[in-house]
Amino acid sequence: MTGDAPVCPSASGPSTPARSDRRRDPRIDSLITYWRACRHGRPMPLRRDFDILIARPRLLPMMVILERLADGQFVHRYVGSTIVTLAGRDATGRIVGPDLYGDRWQVVAKTYARAIDDGVVLWGIDRATWPRGEWRSAEWLIAPLAGLDDMPRWLATITLVLDGPATARAPEIHVVGDEPDIEDKPDVP
Repeated sequence: MTGDAPVCPSASGPSTPARSDRRRDPRIDSLITYWRACRHGRPMPLRRDFDILIARPRLLPMMVILERLADGQFVHRYVGSTIVTLAGRDATGRIVGPDLYGDRWQVVAKTYARAIDDGVVLWGIDRATWPRGEWRSAEWLIAPLAGLDDMPRWLATITLVLDGPATARAPEIHVVGDEPDIEDKPDVP
């Protein structure tokens, strides 16, 4: 958990220097709590221990599970129904690339890589575009998961579309602290 320069600035500008006074959505806090509980003393949970279907089934429609392949690419292993509806397509089995994410695909891939490489949970608010070109504000979380060898190679993500125009909130990216009582650290230079 570093305070170094942001790896993944927003398409609309760099990350906001200070955390907003807005609280995270309770569904995201619920996922963070579950992720922490599944760690069992490890830096991150094993993928097999992170059973969202049993523990948090109401979050499934807004979730995506990705796997990092040996070549560093990310493949979608599960895409929730809400995400499929918003995106207008099901990306399950498809690689993160320009055909799915347009011009922002490298920003998305770098953000995913950062969560795995640094072993950190990332939370943010940003603008998201859907294939119809519609921009919406979205709140999201990216949480790393380990394989059976304890090496990080999976990601659990959740995306919540927020009410209001895409410009209503400044983009933010935060590293979520390890302890529930530690305030999240803004990811700024």
